[in-house]
Amino acid sequence: MQTGLKTKLDYADYCAIPPDGKRYELIAGEVHVTAAPSPSHQRLVQRFLRILEDHFRSPMEVLISPIDVVLTPHDVVQPDLVVVADSAQVSDRGIEGAPLIIVEVLSPATARFVPPPWEEVVRAFADLERFLHDLRPMPVLIKAGLAHAQFQTIHPFLDGNGRIGRLLITFWLVEQGVIARPILHPSLFFKENREEYIDRLQAIRDEGAWEDWLAFFVDGIGQVATEATTRALEIVGLREQHQGLISSRLGKRSPNALALLDHLFRQPILGAKGIEEALGVSQPTASALVQDLESIGLLREFTGRQRNRLFSYDRYLDLFPGAASRA
Repeated sequence: MQTGLKTKLDYADYCAIPPDGKRYELIAGEVHVTAAPSPSHQRLVQRFLRILEDHFRSPMEVLISPIDVVLTPHDVVQPDLVVVADSAQVSDRGIEGAPLIIVEVLSPATARFVPPPWEEVVRAFADLERFLHDLRPMPVLIKAGLAHAQFQTIHPFLDGNGRIGRLLITFWLVEQGVIARPILHPSLFFKENREEYIDRLQAIRDEGAWEDWLAFFVDGIGQVATEATTRALEIVGLREQHQGLISSRLGKRSPNALALLDHLFRQPILGAKGIEEALGVSQPTASALVQDLESIGLLREFTGRQRNRLFSYDRYLDLFPGAASRA
């Protein structure tokens, strides 16, 4: 007797979906559906098919959708084109496991967002630049939010649009004199709220929901600014604490150790050779400095090697999100 609803679908459930001309995929046990590809989409896929078939020869094989790629019992996708290197992967179900290459052609029928055509990018960028340099009064954060959304919509590059768009926020605030240095890093906020970030941007394009986007954006930048202020105060406190520790524990050797401490705030992971170059000291002096800072708990060797060892300033790195994966 069934005692509850099934919350995560599998391949058998996927196969039970009746054919209706739409494209179904199973991602993490959830069904996703898109409309059938348009004729223009199909013609483009056919062009890619001919190119791939000219490039990949037997025993490799190029297959075209609809074909199931069964990645796991709960993940089944239907990409437009698949290149298989191992014929043993092809079964009656489709393709078992990850193929050599997957090609998905983006179009309004199959993609949530399609950037403007390339021939419109220069004009769109020119409009964005004029907007940024328009002298009519507008709150700086509002202008940054509008510019970021527009940049992400123009989507001018094949890769890196997100990173560059986030840098645009920080550099714009520096250029406008809101912050003196580029110490504001909104990436973490957008990553932690990725789904809402994407939804808010898409709602602008679909519904013109600029107010909702700007409320989300301003709140996020406020959170990031608060975190940056807190972290800056923590860094100042850590610096003063460790300057005092060095002065009290290392005596006459303190001047070089304090110079190394200053350098560690710029480069918290380095080797003895890097210390030699940064401070202009000899190899024996650099090694002695490392031993001194290790002895008072400010440096940690993390490679386990006997040669070309690397040292990290853990107490400083621990102030930053993601520091646990540094070494």
